[in-house]
Amino acid sequence: MYLKSTILFITVSSVQLAAAFRNVTAQEAWTAMNPGWILGNTLVAVPDEGSWHNPKVTEQTFNDIKEAKFKSVRIPVTWRDYFAAQGLDYKPVVDWSLQRRFWAVLNVHHDNWQWADFTVKPETLAERTLKFEKLWRQIADRFKWKSEKLILEPLNEPAGSSSQGNADRYNDANLLWVNIIRSSGGYNKDRLLTIPGLNTNIQRTVDWWKEPVGVGNYILHVHDYDPWAFVSTSWGHTFWRTDALQNRFHAPALIAKYQLAAQLWDNGNDHFNRIARKWRDPVKLSLIQTAVKGIPNTRPTYNQEPVTYFTPPGAPVTGNREVKLDWNSNTLYTIREDSQSGRTLRRGSDYTITSTGVAFTRAYLSSILGRLPSTLGSLLWIIPPEERPSQSPSPSILSQQPTKTLLSPTQIPLISSLFHGVAIKRDGGILKDDWTIWLGPLEQGRLNWGNFKTSGDNVVLHSGLLSTIKNAGQEVDLTLEFWPRIEGNNVTVTVRVLQDVFHRMQILVGVGLVKSGKWPIVSLKLSTK
Repeated sequence: MYLKSTILFITVSSVQLAAAFRNVTAQEAWTAMNPGWILGNTLVAVPDEGSWHNPKVTEQTFNDIKEAKFKSVRIPVTWRDYFAAQGLDYKPVVDWSLQRRFWAVLNVHHDNWQWADFTVKPETLAERTLKFEKLWRQIADRFKWKSEKLILEPLNEPAGSSSQGNADRYNDANLLWVNIIRSSGGYNKDRLLTIPGLNTNIQRTVDWWKEPVGVGNYILHVHDYDPWAFVSTSWGHTFWRTDALQNRFHAPALIAKYQLAAQLWDNGNDHFNRIARKWRDPVKLSLIQTAVKGIPNTRPTYNQEPVTYFTPPGAPVTGNREVKLDWNSNTLYTIREDSQSGRTLRRGSDYTITSTGVAFTRAYLSSILGRLPSTLGSLLWIIPPEERPSQSPSPSILSQQPTKTLLSPTQIPLISSLFHGVAIKRDGGILKDDWTIWLGPLEQGRLNWGNFKTSGDNVVLHSGLLSTIKNAGQEVDLTLEFWPRIEGNNVTVTVRVLQDVFHRMQILVGVGLVKSGKWPIVSLKLSTK
């Protein structure tokens, strides 16, 4: 049964004080909302606020986001686990936002896959629709006297497979929701709304979305994850382009015809460290702030070879290397090594500026190689997580023999960071996702993220992957690929699992990853004329 007893908001008093309200157009709000910041993985966490490794949100966070010059915040909330017999609990996060004059977008978030998927189980659709209605009647009543800077969003990324029938389910839900909001009193009859289509997918929205009757003032809400394999770098998919988009936009992106504010999803580990109260990448923050001012950034030219250059150990640099740039009327004033030395490069001897970019000299590139060991190697090994040098070996996961060190020392090329893994069975077949045989050579046989991760200088293979290897009944050659993706910049290890793999069991593959500080990365700091 999806319904619970009558749900009410817990309020401090029965009186809600009305804030001032001014009618705004969608265009006016959109202009004022850029840039935006999203309180990710916090109030959306399941089952409660701290479940996804973030601290509980505090008022200070909104001071910090305001100081960073953001103009809007999106407040995603998963409401299911805040339901209670006596009421629906909430925190004053919306008030904290509005008090700092943010535009605030409040929504129903991961309920979309917990109970508010209107495309499944038609026998319970009426119950779930009624639950959706009761939830939104309470939200609308609770916030009806808030200022025009509060924007409401019915449901994040409405779930369901791609079909017009599923899209129409959400067209119906959107109409129901609009009627609830507009009839709830207070300022809600004039409040700006933001409304999604099926999956908030651009193409499905263009094809099947219908404007709700009586909607009034609204912004259409879309997200763009297409193609997903490229966005998520899944199955080795790191390159994507279409000639049509290149010719029009000069970038691998799809731009909808609707104007939407740009809001940065921040899951707590991506951008702003809420505990230390620092931005993890101040340069990225600066780029956002600059772009909002209408100042175009210098960027790598779209149609060129990768701007990462790789020279194997012992191989000489054969000439100058150019990074092609679209200057966009900016002026280069310094190039500094992002390394411990922080050395500033000298124009002329280290690099030259051209009309199409920056050319690094052979002498400078050779000097970088001269600071590195001539040969980089490492011992490659596999250890079950329960096993430590002071303990007896575990026989659960074996490759060649049941010892802690399972492979002989292997020469490893200069590597920067792990990109992906290719798992090929001893009979030559693809271990997982054999449909990737129909993809390009850089994608065939690649594992998806979730099968492995990095941990310090190790690669961790998860239990699901180990179970698949066990079920294959044969050895599997696992090739770890590193950036840049060129021939020879990889390491292969043979894995064979002899016994059943238990839940949460992992193995570590120590590959002696080269720390980023050992490879000087050139960063460009640009100013506008």
